[in-house]
This record gives sequence, structure tokens and C-alpha cells, in this order.
Amino acid sequence: MTTFVDRDSSMAVRRNEFLSDLLDVAKKHLAEHMPDAAADLVASSLTDHLTNVWGGQNINFPKDYHWKLSKRDQELYEAFKGHNYAELAKRYDMHERSVRRLINRIRARMQAAADARNHDLFNN
Repeated sequence: MTTFVDRDSSMAVRRNEFLSDLLDVAKKHLAEHMPDAAADLVASSLTDHLTNVWGGQNINFPKDYHWKLSKRDQELYEAFKGHNYAELAKRYDMHERSVRRLINRIRARMQAAADARNHDLFNN
């Protein structure tokens, strides 16, 4: 017994919604920097490229924001002057204690990375 697959399945509808949304968002952002006709052409080309290269793949976009947090953490650490915990807490909408923990965590990661790079071949 063969199973009939409906072309208008919910997955096909979601794929089309995704590609339409991608096209619309790309056009919107590109139109801020170039004429509308060029933005439309580049957005369409981008969408076509993704479907041609990645079509048929199962791609999962995580909902977590680790990459944004990493960027925020880096910006916060670069703005850290050694004493401006309260200022950073206010700027990044965090508690001062959370800023202190974040700075300490980044320092620990940097130290661990430095230790790994400076591994002593003969004394470990």
C-alpha cells in the first residue's frame, strides 16, 4: 500500500512561510542601503541560493540566544574598566552581582585558554 503525500502538507506550508519571510526580511534590510529594485534582486538571489545549496537538508535554528549573549558578554567585558560594575549593570540591565560573576567567569575562561596555550611539555 502506498501513501499519498499531499503537496500542501503543513511542512510544505511552513517551508513556504519560512522562505517568504526570509525574502521579505532580506528585502527590508537591503532596501535601507540600496534601491528597492536592487534589494529585491539580491534578496531573491539569496533565497534562491539557500534553497539550491541547502534544499533537502534538515536545519534546526535553536531558540536560545547564546550567540547574542556571547556578543553582549564580550562588549560588556571590553567596557569593563576595573571599577565600573554599577555603570555596566545599568547599561546592560543586569544586577551588579551578575556583572561581577560574568566578569569573573570571562576572566576564568581567558585564564584557562592561556593555560592551555602555555602548556608545559616537560613539567605536566
